Amino acid sequence: PIPGMFAYIIGSPFVFMELFGVAPGTYSLFFGGNAAGIYLLGRIVSKLAQGRAPEQLLRVFTWQPLIGGALVLAGAAASQFWVLAAGLWICVSSIGALVPLAVAVAMSRQGHAAGSASALIGTMQFGLGAGLGGAIGFVHNGTAMPMAAAVALCGLGGFLALRLIAPRSV
Repeated sequence: PIPGMFAYIIGSPFVFMELFGVAPGTYSLFFGGNAAGIYLLGRIVSKLAQGRAPEQLLRVFTWQPLIGGALVLAGAAASQFWVLAAGLWICVSSIGALVPLAVAVAMSRQGHAAGSASALIGTMQFGLGAGLGGAIGFVHNGTAMPMAAAVALCGLGGFLALRLIAPRSV
C-alpha cells in the first residue's frame, strides 16, 4: 500500500487542482480525509485483530486497494471526479489496515532476524514508492491516467503477491 500512497501523493495535486479545478484549501480537506481514513481503518483493524489471526485479516483487507484502484482507474478514464476521489480514499485508507497486518505477519516469522526484516520491509516500501514516483513523472501526459494506473497496479500487485507468492504462509 505504501507505493500506491506515493503515487497518490505525487499525482493527486495535479489531478485534483489542475484537472478538476479543486481549490487548494479544498484539496487539503481531501488530503486530510484520506489521513482520517488511515486512522479509522487502523482503529477498526485493531479491534478486529482481537481474537483473529493477522493472516486472516490480511487476506480480507487486500481486497480494499484492489477495488479502490479499479475505481480510481475508472474515474480517471471517465473523468468522473467523485469516483476517482472515492477510489483514492478506499486505497489510501487501506494503509491503516494493511501495513500493520503485513508487518505483523512478516515479523512473526523472523525471530532473531527481526531487525533486518524490518529494515528490508521499509526499504522495499519506500524504494518502490520512489521508483513509482519517478515513473509517474516520466509518463506524465496531462491526464489522471498515470497516477490512476500506478494506484491500480499497486492494488493489483499487492493482491496478487499475497495470493500467488505467499499462498501457503498467509
